[in-house]
Amino acid sequence: LAHDLRIPESVMGATFSAAGTSLPNYIASQMAARQGLGNMAISNVFGSNTFNILVALGLPWFIYTCLNGGYYSELPDEGIAESMLVMILALLIFIFLIILSKFQLK
Repeated sequence: LAHDLRIPESVMGATFSAAGTSLPNYIASQMAARQGLGNMAISNVFGSNTFNILVALGLPWFIYTCLNGGYYSELPDEGIAESMLVMILALLIFIFLIILSKFQLK
């Protein structure tokens, strides 16, 4: 299907990887929230994302660079500035909403 839609393999790989690592945490957060443990659900989200960024992304790159002379240049960087801008904007909106809600879940 991805080949027919001309979706690059790297995008499909990243999508399946993200879904595979996020789905269990999503289910755990849903269960905690339904039990009235909203703080636990939010903590699970932050912990999961931090782990995914540091371990699932950072560790393989760290090992690769250690084994290959400390340099990695094979990562395409087209559109990275736009992606970073979108992520920073999303973070700022999130922080604004947290401040607006006075740090309380409703």
